[in-house]
Amino acid sequence: MVSHRQNRFAFAVILCLFIVAIFTATGNTQVKQTILSEVPQPGPDTYHPNRVIVRFSDVVSREAAVTSMQRLGCSVSAIAGFRPTVSFPQGVRLGIVELPKGMSADSTISMLSSDPGILYVERDYLRYPDQARIKTQVFPNDVYFDRLWGLHNENSQYKDPYLQGGPVDDADIDAPEAWAMYTDSEEILVAIIDTGCYIFHPDLEPNIWVNPNEIPENGIDDDGNGYINDIWGWDFFNNDNTVFDPEDLDSDGAFYDAHGTHVAGTVGARGNNGIGITGVNSNVKMMILKFMGPGGGWDSGAILALNYAAEKGAKIINCSFGGGGYSQALKDAIEATGAIVCCSAGNSGDNTDIVEHYPSRYDSENIISVAAMSQNEMPCNYPSWWSTCYGATTVDLYAPGGFILSTVPPDKPWEKPVDSYAFAWGTSTAAPHVTGAAALLHSLYPDILLYRTPDIADDDLTIKDIILNTVDVFPQYEGTVLTGGRLNLANALLSIRTPRITSLEATPIAGPPPLEVGFTAVAEDIDGEIVSVEWDFGDGSDPVTGTFEPVHVYENNGEYTAQVTLIDNDGLEASESIVIVVSDLPKAVVDPSSFNRTIRAHRVVEERLTVSNIGFTPLEFEVTSNTSGIEDSSGEPGSWIQIEPSQGTIEPGESMDLDVTFNLEEVESGPLEGAIVPKKQRSEGA
Repeated sequence: MVSHRQNRFAFAVILCLFIVAIFTATGNTQVKQTILSEVPQPGPDTYHPNRVIVRFSDVVSREAAVTSMQRLGCSVSAIAGFRPTVSFPQGVRLGIVELPKGMSADSTISMLSSDPGILYVERDYLRYPDQARIKTQVFPNDVYFDRLWGLHNENSQYKDPYLQGGPVDDADIDAPEAWAMYTDSEEILVAIIDTGCYIFHPDLEPNIWVNPNEIPENGIDDDGNGYINDIWGWDFFNNDNTVFDPEDLDSDGAFYDAHGTHVAGTVGARGNNGIGITGVNSNVKMMILKFMGPGGGWDSGAILALNYAAEKGAKIINCSFGGGGYSQALKDAIEATGAIVCCSAGNSGDNTDIVEHYPSRYDSENIISVAAMSQNEMPCNYPSWWSTCYGATTVDLYAPGGFILSTVPPDKPWEKPVDSYAFAWGTSTAAPHVTGAAALLHSLYPDILLYRTPDIADDDLTIKDIILNTVDVFPQYEGTVLTGGRLNLANALLSIRTPRITSLEATPIAGPPPLEVGFTAVAEDIDGEIVSVEWDFGDGSDPVTGTFEPVHVYENNGEYTAQVTLIDNDGLEASESIVIVVSDLPKAVVDPSSFNRTIRAHRVVEERLTVSNIGFTPLEFEVTSNTSGIEDSSGEPGSWIQIEPSQGTIEPGESMDLDVTFNLEEVESGPLEGAIVPKKQRSEGA
């Protein structure tokens, strides 16, 4: 098991890159080349002049915190309230405090730091995506999996045009090998905290999370979380619900939201749909949380996005951004999510053991810091252009990060969604490979803890451990990152296998009480041994352990779920269940359940009704007809439904046919309504 990173502090200006080569899949498009000027990046001392971030003491109520800020002439624009976790048993409350005119951030920090109800006050630093030069190419609309070298790099015909040397076979994460084992992770929610995302992209739309508790366009905060109509997430940069903003352009007129769109595609573009690309995790749900726009985004927005992700249940979060100084508030917010947070290591070529890059170099247990490697199985290094950051204690592993194809918005507005794609370079493209892998592993092993917390044993395994312990180690990576290797998804899926229950049977599965049931479970553990077997019979009785063939007696009527749970020598669990029905009552099933007929007056129509007893005791029945309509020719209510036989007994497992006659000979006109209803038997039967 790898050791854990130690945090060190230093300050320097960080220049991070995100470089893309864009093409739009529109059929008959022309090839075009465009070179855009480099986007300037702010340094670590760039912070909001009129805003600070405050962590309130656990004993101070929300109302008291707001009131205390107001007394000082400040206003609390938002509070990110994180729920209690192992790391923060009382939760975390971070206030975004707006300053009055004439009050500086530094003077406010000095003033508020002495308040006993405040744990700390700090600047609201600026973060930004890894973005620089853009080169555009146009390709025909086709299936582009053969261009995804990071997933499968064998005899590749698509070479990084800026690569020194040629592609190296198997310099990839072995995604197809992993997918042969497992692909189904639709229930896993991943938060993309970034710029916005073109959510209407045909390769993304099926996998974009939709808030189930919000009604679109009704102007109401249906789920009560403080955000109105947050259907796909939220835009914390513009403070609205439009997570894709075509008007947000960089200095060269390109969509700023291309960055988040590209990241989302690498994590979870839809696979096997006949178009474009596939993500590492092609069947996942992605929540879009935008906090960066032209010029970057503030820590306050990132903190609110992290809080939103945690509240909605995201267990995997991607953060492909960096820059700015050390922020305790951002660190606390990341740790308070209770999620794995995959962060890009930065693209300045610096050793982040020495030179800061946040959030990737925080020593938080739930962060995975990701450097970028190239198609030639080397750390990304493009002389006079950009190079990946690294760090033997502050960066965890490498993942594909140069010449990465993914989704981007189309280059102009379209009436209908259009699938557009781009090659990109930078650690922003490496981190989402690990994010997709983490989501797939979490889906496959939902009972394995995500990351290490103080309350778990040293030999307990976590999802983060699996990822870091199964990298492909190479000399060129050793000493530059904690693991000395590159992500391998197939190794991760194969490295640990939970016990597998191959068969679970019960005899009988139904009957009257007292019902004696014999259970049999058959299981295997390929890479270890099963050390514990426990049965819960679902009726409140004491569990039974140590046997694969227990016998249990159910004394009372009811429907019970019996479950067997196995634990192997690695502490991994597997469980299966079976339903047992205990009943001494008959149970009737009628087929068909209803008749709908149009019948002329003075006519007779005959039908057949089958009544079956699927219970465990004889079913005694009596049929009466209750009709409504008009009077017959005698002036009395018309009894125009007859059923024969009208009573009888049906043994368990048997059926009886009833003849149903609709007799309208005495009826002059309609409409008529009739019902056939069961008559209760004994005190509880039907």
